[in-house]
Formats: sequence, C-alpha cells, structure tokens
Amino acid sequence: MRANFYTYQEWGARNRAERETCLAGAFDSLTSFGTGADEVGISHHYESCVRNAKMDLSQLTQNVIRFARDKPELHTGSVQRALLRYLNAACGQPPVK
Repeated sequence: MRANFYTYQEWGARNRAERETCLAGAFDSLTSFGTGADEVGISHHYESCVRNAKMDLSQLTQNVIRFARDKPELHTGSVQRALLRYLNAACGQPPVK
C-alpha cells in the first residue's frame, strides 16, 4: 500500500468514496497524533465540534467542498489546508494555552 498526497484540485477530481477516505485520513491525522497539551486541546476542539454538529464523513466532505468553492487560494494547496480552514470557520479557532 502506498500513500497518496493530493492537492485540493486532485482530491476534488476523485470519486466520492476516494474523497471521503482521504478526508477521513486528514481529519484523523489532525485529531489523533498530537501528544502535547496544545495538540490534545486542538484535537478535542475539532472532534467535539464535528460530533456536536452530528456531522458524518459525507457531510464533512461536502462542507469542505462548499467552503472551498469560492476560495481559489485553497484550490492549489493541500486537502489538509482546506479542511483546517473549514474547521476554523465552522468551529472557531481552537483554544490556545
């Protein structure tokens, strides 16, 4: 198995299942790999926001697409960048300790 890292445009051209799988990985990496107090707070912030919104993976994917649609500066960056910008807009900035 090999890892594929897509730009936002490449990701957007994939089929629905591939987009969702990729976004799940990006969200998991954002919320699962931090070990310091700041990273744990950030993880909790985004996980709580998505859970409280009762957002499933399909909805999160569609929300990122809608959010980035009119932001051309996100189209040439990474999927992770678009996801993070969406989460900050939807959930607010995570608390900083």
